[in-house]
Amino acid sequence: MFVRNLTLLCLALVLPTVAAAQEPPMGPLRPDQIAFRALFKEMVETNTTLSSGSCTLLAQRVAAHLREAGFADQDITLFSVADHPQEGGVVAVLHGSSQSAQPMLLLGHLDVVEAKRADWTRDPFTLIEENGYFYGRGTADMKGMDATWVDALMRFKRAGYHGKRTIKMALTCGEETTGAFNGANWLAKNKPQLIAAAFALNEGGGGRTDGHGKLMVESMQVGEKAAQNYSVEATNAGGHSSIPIRDNAIYELAEALLKVRDHEFPVKFTDTTRAFFAKAGAARDDELGHSMVALAQDPGDEAAEAIVSRDRLYHSMLRTTCVATLLSGGHAENALPQRATANVNCRIFPGESVEEVRAALVAAIADPRITVTAQQPLNPVAVPPPLDPKIMEPAEALVARYFPGVPLVPTMSTGATDGIYLEAIGIPVYGVPGFWGDPDGNGVHGLNERRSVRALYVGRDFLTDLITAYADSDDAPQSAIAGGVFHVTPVRPVAELLPLALAATPPAESGEFRPADLVELTSLDPTIRLDIRYASTRNFLGTPLYSQARAFLQRPAAEALVRVQRSLASEGYGLLVHDAYRPWYVTKIFWDAMPPDLHRYVADPAEGSRHNRGCAVDLTLYDLRTGGEVEMPSLYDEPTERAWPTYSGGTAEQRRMRDLLRHHMEAEGFAVYEFEWWHFDYRDWKSYRIGNVRFEDISAKP
Repeated sequence: MFVRNLTLLCLALVLPTVAAAQEPPMGPLRPDQIAFRALFKEMVETNTTLSSGSCTLLAQRVAAHLREAGFADQDITLFSVADHPQEGGVVAVLHGSSQSAQPMLLLGHLDVVEAKRADWTRDPFTLIEENGYFYGRGTADMKGMDATWVDALMRFKRAGYHGKRTIKMALTCGEETTGAFNGANWLAKNKPQLIAAAFALNEGGGGRTDGHGKLMVESMQVGEKAAQNYSVEATNAGGHSSIPIRDNAIYELAEALLKVRDHEFPVKFTDTTRAFFAKAGAARDDELGHSMVALAQDPGDEAAEAIVSRDRLYHSMLRTTCVATLLSGGHAENALPQRATANVNCRIFPGESVEEVRAALVAAIADPRITVTAQQPLNPVAVPPPLDPKIMEPAEALVARYFPGVPLVPTMSTGATDGIYLEAIGIPVYGVPGFWGDPDGNGVHGLNERRSVRALYVGRDFLTDLITAYADSDDAPQSAIAGGVFHVTPVRPVAELLPLALAATPPAESGEFRPADLVELTSLDPTIRLDIRYASTRNFLGTPLYSQARAFLQRPAAEALVRVQRSLASEGYGLLVHDAYRPWYVTKIFWDAMPPDLHRYVADPAEGSRHNRGCAVDLTLYDLRTGGEVEMPSLYDEPTERAWPTYSGGTAEQRRMRDLLRHHMEAEGFAVYEFEWWHFDYRDWKSYRIGNVRFEDISAKP
């Protein structure tokens, strides 16, 4: 989490100094604080490094504490897998009083970064209190928060407290080591119903001092990037080094990496980063501050972007970034290299997929001799949670009460946490404020890690109050427009619906059908552009449903769509596809997630969708001259009368564009759906069966 610390340091530098007092020493501890300290000490002193520790042991100790507090065995789940017996975790459930309020989840990782006793001033696995700080591996990242979650559940249970919401807690292993068994990812894939929740609270937020005890800012992490490694490789037949040639794998790789270095991904914003740049920029009365505000208002302001991007951290917050980190090449000193390989580490902006970034690297390198391969593990698309007032306002109120005059600022981490795995199954994750640290990072991931004693105790009280504030609130399904996307709060969490949909069976069909022949649209005509909403968060459920941003149709429909593209080009427009073939299980999720009064806008899975048959496409127009999407009378997937093809409102130009699209589509055998101007069915749709094959199982073919 070191990158998060950089983000908070940057915040502390741009925001005005507040009149907060120096940290006073702690007075005598209350009985509950004494018990909390003992729990914290046990957690720090239980070694949970990958090399020599055991998350499983600590999870078992946590479970024992919960049982002592009154938790029943059926509300505690210990888990591990056979080939990683020491990397287990624990899930606990405190039931709420409401049948309608959706659960909340407290997320934490038990594992810590390696720490060698010989390198440390103090034993890293002995909790030492000295000069107002607790020292030890995990004191800051993140056993203080883990202890807070456990302590809160124990106290709630003993006091008989039950908020409206059920409170779940998941403490897992594997967050600190790429390639290790990751408990959060395992739960999301194998036990999604166990952790299903309306939202989760996690690490990633927190406060920053000026280095002298004065608290400058508190932050709420609302979104993060996804980390992904790519292998960039050049291969060659090689030969004797006494006869050099230009066709050299090392030279080819070097040239490719220079192109990676020079490639700039486009500027993008989430609601969080737009709010961050606007607020942080307004706090500065200088060129950088003015440019931050201008860029938040207009992402196309190239002059403002050039100024803001001079700051390395801000440059990264604005886009996906990729950088070469490892090199390997050649096989002998006296031979021409047969292979040269580099690792390129990318931090992918929320909403972008691993494949989209790989394709961008291939296009930037533009050399068929170079291969670009995404390395395992493949991380899911980073899903930015909504900047929800129901999350932000209780936190803002508590920050104002605990830390008068200190601002709470939403931030997006350029690093990554385990939250990415929960967000991939529809659980928004927020990195909470409460604790704080110093500008030097407090030794996180390094030597002599520490946490301010006052920060631990005050942060623990703050977070306990924050849990109850959320647990005592209720929520109801609602619709809203945010960021140009129509959102519907699902009646059940997508995390609960996904395993049910995957286990379900499409309706049986009788009769004669044509064999499926799904063709990838861009393989027939690369000028057809894609904006596959269900492979990103920019859809009405706010979570990815597809693992890949691809579009397929049955061959006759695909060929007809290519003809539409060519006819539109003569008028200066092209097709922008939002969705085409859709696996049946996704249709079932849509139906089960949508409030009943909006069911007319989604297909009944008992009958299947024309999308499932590979003969329906959702699309709009883009301007060939500017590349921009044209305006239509409604948003895509908007369940209102504005979406009807016969809607008479909107501007004359919006209606003209809608009707132009319809005219060209109908000329090639497509019919518009009566409730959606963007949805078109091909005339042969009845000739194909309902399909349920996933995108990754469809081979690309021309």
